[in-house]
Amino acid sequence: MKLASRPLVILLLSLVALGVAKPADAADTTWTPVVNGDFYNAGNWDTNAFPTGADNVLILNPAVTASINFSGSRELGSFHLGTTGATGGNVDFSGGEIVVHAIFDRSHIGDKGSLDSRFVMRGNAVMLFDGPLSGGGVGSPGGNQDLEIGAQTGATGNLGLLELHDNAILRVSDDLKVGAEANGNGEVRIDGNARITVGSGISLSEANPSKGKMTVGGTALVVSGNSAGAGNTAQGNTDEGYFTLSVNSGSTADLLVKDSGKIYARTLQQRVGVSNMTIQDNGEFHVFDTFNFAAPQLGVATIVGDPFGPQRATHVGQSAGTQFNLLITGNGKMSIDSALDAGGGQTLQGLAMAGGDNRGNVTSSGGAAKIELREHASFVVQQNLHMTVATGDVDASSTLRVVGPNVNARVNGNLYMSYDPFSLAANPDESTLNAVITGSTHSTIQVGGEAKIEFGKLAVELSGYSPLGGETYTLLTAASIGGASFASTDFALAPLAPGLSWDLNVGATSVVLKVLGSVPFAGDFDLDQDVDGADFLVWQRGGSPNPLSTGDLSAWRANFGAPAVGAVHAVPEPGSILLAGIALGLVAARGRWPFAAR
Repeated sequence: MKLASRPLVILLLSLVALGVAKPADAADTTWTPVVNGDFYNAGNWDTNAFPTGADNVLILNPAVTASINFSGSRELGSFHLGTTGATGGNVDFSGGEIVVHAIFDRSHIGDKGSLDSRFVMRGNAVMLFDGPLSGGGVGSPGGNQDLEIGAQTGATGNLGLLELHDNAILRVSDDLKVGAEANGNGEVRIDGNARITVGSGISLSEANPSKGKMTVGGTALVVSGNSAGAGNTAQGNTDEGYFTLSVNSGSTADLLVKDSGKIYARTLQQRVGVSNMTIQDNGEFHVFDTFNFAAPQLGVATIVGDPFGPQRATHVGQSAGTQFNLLITGNGKMSIDSALDAGGGQTLQGLAMAGGDNRGNVTSSGGAAKIELREHASFVVQQNLHMTVATGDVDASSTLRVVGPNVNARVNGNLYMSYDPFSLAANPDESTLNAVITGSTHSTIQVGGEAKIEFGKLAVELSGYSPLGGETYTLLTAASIGGASFASTDFALAPLAPGLSWDLNVGATSVVLKVLGSVPFAGDFDLDQDVDGADFLVWQRGGSPNPLSTGDLSAWRANFGAPAVGAVHAVPEPGSILLAGIALGLVAARGRWPFAAR
């Protein structure tokens, strides 16, 4: 929650003086479902009147779900599902528009050790929380109050849950916090064609301990940094536009974007704790200026000297002990377009891994950050990728792991591995490019600028594939390569068959890995990388591994005509072809071949 701007404070005070705004001491109205489950039946409230914009709504009885369905627009002051102890609540909101003022009080779905609480929005339900569309521009227009999900429900058990389905819409002017406070345990699930748009920011898990989780599926859209939403004609409001994963040492954040769900944010941050982020099955996560642009405009929508609110750099694994894991798979997409300009000219632009802060500064400490790309994943950074920014923490590390072919991994700026681009010095901690080879082809990391690899590490793995020799893998291309090679290489998880060896070539603009040598295969008795009549002659003369054996002859027969990978073959002599034909015929007539007896 942020302080309101001076003009906004004056406006609010004026409204209070005129009697328009919600009273500071709003009345508590408690759900007592003695009639039925209708939220707007007056007999279901202790005041014998359904709540309005002057009421704090308390739903403390989880046994009966409060159902909301009406036409038009109505107001609430704030709402709380569960407060203290053995209380909780359930709401099913399926129709109508609710305007929640929240000027003097935030709202909770689960709070202070309460029981499980659940708020479901579906159908065409709309909630406007804290005046998200009243104005447009910098700052939150309402009372700068947050909507909290699972605030203090108990990180080990009870859950505060917000669900959006169908065409439901939630618009928040300030913050949406999920499992934010100490002992918080909150979760958001959104699917269908639902929308969540937030002006200031979204955080998953802030305190110690706490848990925050979000799942975005269907064709749902979540936007941070524009309370009206990307593509909406009403511009809405903005502050930072952050999407923050785990802030404290005991915090855990889990984010899943799947199906065709999308998240747009002005910045992605992860400071401490443990964060697991998965983008899969056509899910998308894009970092760009959500306030000024309706959709990702890579190369255009950079946040440089932006007039709308404070700017924040995109960074993960900021502090010691932090763990950040990102998996993109199954046509999942992520792009980062974040060019912070703090006025000093030296800020970490793009994505900083294992170090760096939200002001774009280089930091002395850092955690462990890992990005894994596989199965048609797309990962694009418009500016720079800073791998292991930390300048003094010996435990900091970053890994970019590319598995197999068909991955789009692109850095349009520079790639820095364990390097401080401001002091022009190496960082002491490890950064690793990890190539996991699964076949005869592999994906290429594309860098538009310089790839500063001389202080980094290359690790190669084999997964489900055994090279035969002659394979060539272009692991990386760049406008220029900084350094003659990597600081270290690791092939421990990429063992080759006898006769083969790895050859790494770091050129002026590329990193190429080759498999030298060849693997003899069954029936190739003259070791010329094919099986033909000449090999039969070798067998006939007793030159095969097991001279004149039926096993060697059967191996030759089974592989006759087979070449090895990358081999250049000579045309066999006519005599060899004739002998091969005769030999094959004789092998077929096994009863008449003297060496065919078993």
